[in-house]
Amino acid sequence: MKRNQQFIGRKAMQAIEKEANDNLSNFDGYENDYEDDNYEDDYDGSGDDHLDFDGSNSTDASFRNEAANSRTIQFMVTNAIREGVTPARASFYLNPSFVNFNADGTRATGVAKEGTFNSIEGIALTAVGSQTTVDNFQRFVYRNPTRVVGMRLSATGADGAGPRQLGDMKIRIMPQSIFNQQGTKEIIPANFISETVMKDNVVTVPAKFQMDDQVAVLFTIEPGATLTINLMIGATVNNAKSLDRKVGRAKRNGVIKA
Repeated sequence: MKRNQQFIGRKAMQAIEKEANDNLSNFDGYENDYEDDNYEDDYDGSGDDHLDFDGSNSTDASFRNEAANSRTIQFMVTNAIREGVTPARASFYLNPSFVNFNADGTRATGVAKEGTFNSIEGIALTAVGSQTTVDNFQRFVYRNPTRVVGMRLSATGADGAGPRQLGDMKIRIMPQSIFNQQGTKEIIPANFISETVMKDNVVTVPAKFQMDDQVAVLFTIEPGATLTINLMIGATVNNAKSLDRKVGRAKRNGVIKA
């Protein structure tokens, strides 16, 4: 009897594993078509306790109007090294993933922080946040997955001497996993420069991606330039606010006494 139960148990587990492999594999980042009783064909994020559109002026904020209701976070990064010095172009991680930290928990070389830090190439850069510091932004995103629904980038001379071309600047979105190799998405801001605007130092990039502890976001910056990065922030997953909302609902229902 016991042997028969073990056999049935193994068969059941094999069936579950086959179901998962056939229907739930999402390692390539594509949505699967698995259907169950919890599927919501009208889901738009509104009213979801786990989602936060904090700062939105809309009372019905959702994924439908995420870009229109986005909030802006600004950072300014300066590469004061003069042109002609090799290397001159610098690379840095505005958002590090879990692989961009040393064994003792300190930042690896190239991870941005408020104030002065070294680029991946060893070039001294400086960064300053507007609404919040670079460090606080990274800590928040590390704990609360955050969607970027667009970016506005501009470049000026590091000495304040007028506009600078964005040049060959690149942005790389690099998902990380301990299970498999993930693909890198490369964005070239210059490709989005509008001919009607006639400015090669300002560009709006309509890229959408997620920042969290499993995605490294790398920027490059030209020599002698200050790069201003305006991130348009959409939805965040905020478990702290989720609990607060659930407690509020329980209070309104009289389950928890005020």
